[in-house]
Amino acid sequence: MANLSYDLRTPLTVIRQHVHTLLKMPSDPNHGSIRIINRKLDDIGKLMDNLLPYTLLSASKTDITEELRNAAADWSSKRKVWK
Repeated sequence: MANLSYDLRTPLTVIRQHVHTLLKMPSDPNHGSIRIINRKLDDIGKLMDNLLPYTLLSASKTDITEELRNAAADWSSKRKVWK
């Protein structure tokens, strides 16, 4: 079975490359919309990063305790940055 995260990330990378090219053209009247698209691509990328751990948890192939520890550590480090 193909890695779903990888399979979806490749087309997103192509889209992201085109968006970055368009962002370099500030005279474009659609510049604001392109920035929104870029932010949404970032959101989709974050979802993709979470897809594999979620899939493994759903299939009971991993220890949920370890995943919760990792998530708490990640949140804690980001919380320090937000302050």
